[in-house]
Amino acid sequence: MTNPYAAPEATLEPPGEWEPEGPPALPDAPRGLRLVALAIDALVVLGQLIAQRWLSIPDRYFGGLPAQTGVLLELALTAASGRSIGKWVVRLAVVRVADDSPATFTRAFLLRTLIPLVLFSMAGVWSPLFVLSDLLPLFREDRRCLHDHLAGTRVVRAADVRRFRRPGPLMDRLTAQPDQSRISE
Repeated sequence: MTNPYAAPEATLEPPGEWEPEGPPALPDAPRGLRLVALAIDALVVLGQLIAQRWLSIPDRYFGGLPAQTGVLLELALTAASGRSIGKWVVRLAVVRVADDSPATFTRAFLLRTLIPLVLFSMAGVWSPLFVLSDLLPLFREDRRCLHDHLAGTRVVRAADVRRFRRPGPLMDRLTAQPDQSRISE
């Protein structure tokens, strides 16, 4: 007699070779490199401020926004290529979590940068606490800051620099690989 309450039986075959769908995931950027990129970006903004004050350039040439011109440069670069100057130097890039495609303008500029920047400027005396709360999640396993979670992005190592740029002659010169035949050991 068979048990009507017995679990069904099935013959299982061992699984075959598994191949992931789509391109392989890009490696996450190390925390140290992200912090180095952040320091370089801060130096760019600070350098612009010092140069403006040292050269006594009136604010009207910057639209009355002396501190913001360096920040706007960083924002424009991040929105255009997913990379700020600091990320470009240490070869990092901002990509979407879903498919590792370069971050769009909306994600890179509005969600990832502009909203946290506005919140930071409104925080007043609590600004250091806001910065700390934004950066602390970087030390979690997924290495994503609060602004990365907000925008659905992550920062990766960008070994293939050409993947993270818009076409154009200037970018071709900036990202050109050196001719190995002309380099002597």
